[in-house]
Amino acid sequence: MPERIFKYKTVPELIATAKSLSLALTTGNTKALRNSSSGFMVETGEVTPTNIKNLYGDVRYEIFLRGRGTSPTAGDGDELCAQYEPADPRRERVMAVEVYR
Repeated sequence: MPERIFKYKTVPELIATAKSLSLALTTGNTKALRNSSSGFMVETGEVTPTNIKNLYGDVRYEIFLRGRGTSPTAGDGDELCAQYEPADPRRERVMAVEVYR
């Protein structure tokens, strides 16, 4: 079980952090992450692309846990989190890309 480093964030803060990390992953630019409204770089300092990828997985897992609630059948999870992350992100398959020359 990974350490839940985002467990004290509110749901809007989690979603803002996920969007900022996603933007940093797709663009490769941490400047947008530093200037984002989440204040993420102020809390953590400088991050590498590998750290961004790991933190993005952690924040997605935290959103999944909040959407699930105490158990999958309890029905006490947050609706917004359940819509944003309906399945466990740790069980996703990574698509392999092959290049033919």
